[in-house]
Amino acid sequence: MPPTGRGTFHMGRVVEEILAWLKTFASAAVYATLIVTFGFQVARVEGHSMAATLADQDRLIVNKFVYRVGAPAIGDIVMLYSPRLPEQ
Repeated sequence: MPPTGRGTFHMGRVVEEILAWLKTFASAAVYATLIVTFGFQVARVEGHSMAATLADQDRLIVNKFVYRVGAPAIGDIVMLYSPRLPEQ
């Protein structure tokens, strides 16, 4: 086994470091998926249907969680999926 003094290359430490980074990225991906699925989503206004309040191409952060525990209130802006274009 080669010496592991200052400045020498130690393969075991490199592998450990790569595994630590992979675990970090994997956990970040899981957390991001959970947040987008159950918590918050970024949306963009398309069209002028909300012209008095929102302009075309405005970006919003949609809180999905709040309506799992309560109903919409007067004055809330709600986001709906288009039946003709469900991806929008």
